[in-house]
Parts: sequence; structure tokens; C-alpha cells
Amino acid sequence: MIPRLTPYSIALTWATALRADASLKDWSEKQFGRAPVICVGINFRRPPSERDAPFIAIIPEGTGAAESDYSLPHKVGMVLGLRRDGFIRVENLEVMDGLHLVEAFQTHILRVLAALPCYRPVEGQSDIVLEAYPLLQLSLDFTVREQRPIGSRRSL
Repeated sequence: MIPRLTPYSIALTWATALRADASLKDWSEKQFGRAPVICVGINFRRPPSERDAPFIAIIPEGTGAAESDYSLPHKVGMVLGLRRDGFIRVENLEVMDGLHLVEAFQTHILRVLAALPCYRPVEGQSDIVLEAYPLLQLSLDFTVREQRPIGSRRSL
């Protein structure tokens, strides 16, 4: 029997791949002085804060109903956090320092996930969260589609 994917198994696979990625670690150490803290799940009694940054929190969210193509959509969320204070001003233009690093952080994450032989996200959306400034966060919501076996029309 083929083992079923679960949002938890996807989150663990992603966490392991991100932890093992030397390029991500090197970039993070160069930008922030340390490798990112990677966790599966979030302690809502003490959510990650700016002192934990940089961090990657991976949240298994759930599995939806089978769709018309007989695939199961698994939802996995991710929050990337980094600390960067200040603004860069050039003449009459001010840019929040760190927004470029949020984008670079996301690029590193997506590169690692795209290289996985399975568990790759097929859909995603992102939102930058600035309410805890100088903690900059990027909230990502991913869908991973599990193809059901040929001939399977029953719900799993």
C-alpha cells in the first residue's frame, strides 16, 4: 500500500530539506549572523518574535476534499520572519530596510521546495505582515496536490 501524504508529513519533509540546505544557511548567516530557526508548528503561547528571527515556521493546516481530477489538496502554511529596523532614504524616496531581504528569503525557500522530488507546492499565495515591526514576516499558504491512484474513485 502506498502511504498517504499528510500535511504533517509534508511539513516535516520541508523542514528537513530547509535545515539541510547549505545555501540557505550561508545566506542567513551572512545577512543575520545565524542560520534560521526552523520549526514545525507554532507555540501560540509564545509565538516567534523578533528575538527568534530569522525563523521559518511550517504549519500543517489540513486536507481538503478530493477534486474533480481525483487529487487531494493538502494545505501547508509557512511564516518567514526576520528582524530589520530602519528605512533607507535617497532624496525624497524612503524604503523600509528589509523588504528586499523578505523577498530574498522567499526566493531561497521556493528554490529548496522546487528541488524536492515530491511534496512540491503547486499553488501558493503570500502576504507581508508588518504589524510587529521591526519584525518583518511573510505569511505563505501552499497547496500540495496528492494524485490518487488510478482506478480510485472512493474518498480516501
